[in-house]
Amino acid sequence: MTASGAVPQKIWFSRLLYSSALLLLCVEVLVSACHDKTGNQYINFGTLWASGNAANHGLNPFAGYPESYMCDFTPYGYPIHFQDLNLNPPWTLPFIQALSLLPLNRFAQVWSILTGICLMAGCVILILRQPELQKRQLLWFALCSPTFGIIFSGQVYAWPFLFGVLAWAFYRAGSILAAGIALGGVIAVRPTMGFLLCVLFLSGYRKIAAVSAGTVIVLFMMPLAIYGPTIYVEWLNAFAGDQHWKASIDIAIMPSLKRLGHPHIGTAVAALVVLFAFVWAWTKKPDFINACGVGLCLGILCAPLAWFHYILFVAPFFMARKWTPLQTVAAGMFLLDWAISDMAFGVTSLIATTLILISFTTSAASLAKTNQEAYSMVTTPG
Repeated sequence: MTASGAVPQKIWFSRLLYSSALLLLCVEVLVSACHDKTGNQYINFGTLWASGNAANHGLNPFAGYPESYMCDFTPYGYPIHFQDLNLNPPWTLPFIQALSLLPLNRFAQVWSILTGICLMAGCVILILRQPELQKRQLLWFALCSPTFGIIFSGQVYAWPFLFGVLAWAFYRAGSILAAGIALGGVIAVRPTMGFLLCVLFLSGYRKIAAVSAGTVIVLFMMPLAIYGPTIYVEWLNAFAGDQHWKASIDIAIMPSLKRLGHPHIGTAVAALVVLFAFVWAWTKKPDFINACGVGLCLGILCAPLAWFHYILFVAPFFMARKWTPLQTVAAGMFLLDWAISDMAFGVTSLIATTLILISFTTSAASLAKTNQEAYSMVTTPG
C-alpha cells in the first residue's frame, strides 16, 4: 500500500472510532431515557424533580419529599436509610424548577437527553479542535463509570464537562474573557472547585482567575434576586448532618480516611496536598492545561465531599493531550469500579485521581510555559 493510500485509511479508521464513541454515548442516553422507572428507581432524577416541584409550590427546594431518592447505605457497612437532598447550588434551581413543570417520568427523559447533548457537544468540540486527541481517549470517556453514572442516575456533571471543554477551546483561541467565564461555570457547579482559582492565580493566570471569580459571584448572586436570601439559608441547612461521607463512592481524602477511623489524619493529608500544589503552582508556573488539571484534582481529593463522577470536571484537561503511560493506567482504573464490591467501590477512582494529579504535576516539569503559549496561540498568560 502506498503512503498516500495509507493516510486516507488512517483518517477513515479514526473517524470510525470517533463515531463509535459518539454512538455509544447516544445508546447510553437513549437506554436511560427509554427505561421505565418507578419509585426509587428514579434515583437522583426523583430528587431533582422533587426539589424543582417544591420550588414551584413555594416550598423548601432543599428538603426531602416522597419522590426524593431514598439512600440505603447498608452495602457500605452502615445500616441507615435517609432521603437524598438536592445539594446543588441555588443558581441551578431555576433550570431544575422549569423542567420540573413536566411529569416526573418526562423530566427524567428530558434530563437524560440534555445530559447526552452536553456530553456529545463537548466530545465533538474535542474532535474538531484537538488534533492530538487519541481514539482511546474518546472511547474511554464513553465507557468509563463516571459517564455511565451521570447518564443513568441524573446528575449535573455534564455541565462542568462542557464548560471545561469550552474553557480549553476559548483559551487556545486566545479569548481570555470567554475562557474565564467558562471556568467560572465549572467552579460554580461545585464551590469546592474554588481551589482552581488559587492555582490559576499562583500560576500567573490572574486575569482568567479574576474573570472566573467574577462569574461565580454573579451566578451565586442571581438566586438572591429570584428567591431572596432565605434560599441560601435553606441550602446550607441541607448540609447539616449530611451522611454522604459514609459512602465509598465519596472518593475525597478526608471522608475516605474518616471511614477508616482517622478523620484528623485525613484533614492533615488533604491540607498537605493543597500546600504542595500551591507551592508547585507558585514555583513552576505551569501551563494552562496542567494548572487547570491540578486545581480541579484538588477540588476532588481535598474536598469534604466528592463523588467519583467528579472526574468529569477534570476530563476536558485530562484529554487535552496524548496520554502518558501513567495517565493510561489511571484512565483504565475508571473502567474497574463496576467490577469490585460496594464496600470498595470508588477506591480505584481515588487512586486513579491521585495518579492523574501526579501526572499533571510531573508533565508540567517537562513543558516550558513559552511552548504552551505557542501551542495555545496566546501571547500572554491570563
